[in-house]
Amino acid sequence: MTKKTQLYPLDDVIDEVARVDVDPAFDLFRRLDRAEIPSTLGEVFGAPKTLLLVPAAGDDPLAEAWAAFAKGWAKRGDVEIAVSDPSKPLPTDRSVWVLGSGNSARRAFAETLARADAGLREDVIVFGRTELPRAAHSFAFTARHPANAELAIGWIGASHAAALPGLARKLPHYGKYSYLGFQGDEPTNVAKGRWDAAGSPLARVVAESTLARATLPTRMPLARLAPVFDPARLQAHVDWLADDAREGRGVGTQGLADSAVYIAKAFRTAGLEPGAAGGGWFQSFEVAGGPDGQPAKLKNVVAVLKGSDPKLAAHPVVLGAHYDHLGKGWPDARKGHEGKIHNGADDNASGVAVLLELAQLLASTHKPKRSIVFVAFSGEEWGRKGSMHYAASVKAEATKPFAMINIDSVGRLGEKKLTILGSGSATEWRHIAMGVGFTTGVESECVAEGPAGSDQVSFHEIGVPAVQVFSGLHGDYHRSTDTAEKVDIDGLVKAATFVRESAVYLSERERPMTSTLGAGKAKPAVATKGRRVSLGTMPDFAYTGEGVRIGGVTPGSPAATAGLAKGDILLSIDGTELVDLRGFTDVLRAKAPGDVITIRFKRGDELREAKATLKAR
Repeated sequence: MTKKTQLYPLDDVIDEVARVDVDPAFDLFRRLDRAEIPSTLGEVFGAPKTLLLVPAAGDDPLAEAWAAFAKGWAKRGDVEIAVSDPSKPLPTDRSVWVLGSGNSARRAFAETLARADAGLREDVIVFGRTELPRAAHSFAFTARHPANAELAIGWIGASHAAALPGLARKLPHYGKYSYLGFQGDEPTNVAKGRWDAAGSPLARVVAESTLARATLPTRMPLARLAPVFDPARLQAHVDWLADDAREGRGVGTQGLADSAVYIAKAFRTAGLEPGAAGGGWFQSFEVAGGPDGQPAKLKNVVAVLKGSDPKLAAHPVVLGAHYDHLGKGWPDARKGHEGKIHNGADDNASGVAVLLELAQLLASTHKPKRSIVFVAFSGEEWGRKGSMHYAASVKAEATKPFAMINIDSVGRLGEKKLTILGSGSATEWRHIAMGVGFTTGVESECVAEGPAGSDQVSFHEIGVPAVQVFSGLHGDYHRSTDTAEKVDIDGLVKAATFVRESAVYLSERERPMTSTLGAGKAKPAVATKGRRVSLGTMPDFAYTGEGVRIGGVTPGSPAATAGLAKGDILLSIDGTELVDLRGFTDVLRAKAPGDVITIRFKRGDELREAKATLKAR
């Protein structure tokens, strides 16, 4: 007799049934009951009839703005507008939009929001474990109609009227979600999700019990596809490069020299060919004025995947990432971090890890028409010395690269979109990014100018369209706290996916890129080095309006002490108008530690002013 595997041990069997659940994992092919289907915005929008309930004048400070909002939406199908009246029940023959945080009809959402641990509480909007300050944020919640489970209802609220036009445009594009959170006037989505199923007619509680609901054992799929990129290998590269033994990969250190050898071995193992002049892996050169004032020897590591089309191969696609960092703080030590090892896990062990993983994959799977050159640059932190040297060596028309993608600081992506800096260098970059998003699901946002002056700028200077793939600034930038355990490996997989799709497309493209570099349309990068002071704000690079929008504030910084917050738009400093990030940087470059500055800024619709005492950078 064959021994049967016992899935559920009987040691803890109770003598009474407490609960019965049939098909709790939804494995059966069946028509779901409405109670098993979470409400979504798409259901509210898709109803044949809709009622827009605007708040009464005394219920919501934005009552007039919501009335205008409703008139705009009333142009869509069979829509009725009414003022919310707590004495009247919701109609049962149509979906309902409840407009305004203070709308009296919000009570219809109480049961759903309580079950999901969501709603409005004091000064915050709650989405389960996520909390957003109500100031400068807006939201959308959905629920089942309390009197007709076949319908869904929606509730939209905002703290400021400027967000309403953007909500009107954007909400129809988020139909699959049950709840949404937005920030600022634009507004920008910062939270989204679907409720768990509220219940099922196939579940019955038989008796009160202290036992937790039973869970089914995890089942493995019948087949698993191998991942395109190897997260473990990406992690291993980051760990090795950002280890203390590499001494922060500073100029002149053994750690930097060892890193060059490590990268060359990885290129060789991947199956690439040496790409430096003379048939070697290293492009060596010397630069005056090193850390000790003496000339320093640097080397770029160069490899190539040769193209099959002789006409196209001479103008390759360059994939680059700098492998140097700041050692113990040279040449850009931040106050309080002098003399400490700067591991540079995000900046830029993350980019090198992606470069090496791309080399491993492309060399084994892709036969390009154009050559693809892989370059690990040295000296980026020292004013782009490595990429400038490499660009000078290929700037002749016979060898000039077709396009370049710089992978720099891609290790802190989280739930954000990738940022593509320098996309204004050719008209195609924006379309390439959109196409990659459609085919891979990796979302990105293009920024025409490239802040921070990373290695793509060296290619702009010789007329080559180039972008930087970037995951965003953070409080550990150029500090000893940029360590390996903080790197988001799933984000590296997304970055690698984006670059691979882009590189494969470019390596097959025969038509030249439509460069804007000679037309004065792509401005040079905004330099961030050379400043002596720090305000403690991180810019929102994707913002294109007036002033500089704050993407984040460093805790304990002058900006935090002054009360500045994410989403605020800086308009002027000491009376000097801030047209863009370049102007902001120029103003701070003229300041010294201890200077007190007056900042005029916008929060929502409100103009404010604050004073901040600048700290040493």
